[in-house]
Amino acid sequence: MFVAVPATDGFELANRRGASAAASVGRARAASMLAAGVFRSVSQPWFEQGVGRGPAMGPIAGCAPLGVAW
Repeated sequence: MFVAVPATDGFELANRRGASAAASVGRARAASMLAAGVFRSVSQPWFEQGVGRGPAMGPIAGCAPLGVAW
């Protein structure tokens, strides 16, 4: 049995590709924002505790400003 499939024009096909590309970019952006938010929430308390304490900041001090800058 033959099933007729409606033909799509070039514009519709391009729109579908554009929508899927935009969706993948959106997912990647959301994932990076989520990762940055998690890193910021983890590093922020360390940064606040270590401000102005000199050596007491310890090895975490190098990581904390990155979380704040993001």
